[in-house]
Amino acid sequence: MKNLKLDGRSDIIKFIRDELGKLPKGSHVLDAAAGDPDYQVRVDGHHYHTVDLCVGDINWRYNLINVIGNLEQLPFRDASFDAVICTEVLEHMRDPQTVLNEICRVTKKGGKVFVSAPMEKFVHQAPYDFFRYTPYGFARLFEVAGFSSWDIMPIGGYFRLMAAQIAYVKTFLFPKSDNLFIKVLRYPIKILFIVFIEFILAHILYLLDGLDKKRLSTIGHKAIAVK
Repeated sequence: MKNLKLDGRSDIIKFIRDELGKLPKGSHVLDAAAGDPDYQVRVDGHHYHTVDLCVGDINWRYNLINVIGNLEQLPFRDASFDAVICTEVLEHMRDPQTVLNEICRVTKKGGKVFVSAPMEKFVHQAPYDFFRYTPYGFARLFEVAGFSSWDIMPIGGYFRLMAAQIAYVKTFLFPKSDNLFIKVLRYPIKILFIVFIEFILAHILYLLDGLDKKRLSTIGHKAIAVK
């Protein structure tokens, strides 16, 4: 089962899609560290540009990247873009402050930057996984970079976080095995786990998430910063 709803990816995709839809037609949009570009089909009416170092994942479609470059030294002139996308990237940057400084530099005055990063997430893309972000950490980065205002929003609360974590329990209970006997033996147990734990229990927790009003424990945050 794909856990797009539980782990926050669907929130981020919808967030970017909605915000891009609010931009004036013909806007120049940069996807910073685009990886396998996920928003290209959703930017109709805009000029979509991508930059990436192209070293994250051998399975990603790096052939779709326009410019190969380092986010700490973006190869663009000042005030080149009306908006910049930078999602699930900052946790992988050795110097996230320099990255946001550069993003601010290439954004036009009054332009918007759409950012997301995890606060609670397992280590991924090791060894290039360095940071997790609270809303206060985000705010500090935006302030130092020179943005004029920002709005930081949690991606769910405690119950949503628990739901996302439960969905990954099967990776520990049912590790990959080439042994056919083991596969056959545990198959019915795995199906029961997926149905009753990963699907039913996780989605009950997801539905209970509205009970957490403070959102102090969350999968991560999405943010809009204005230059």
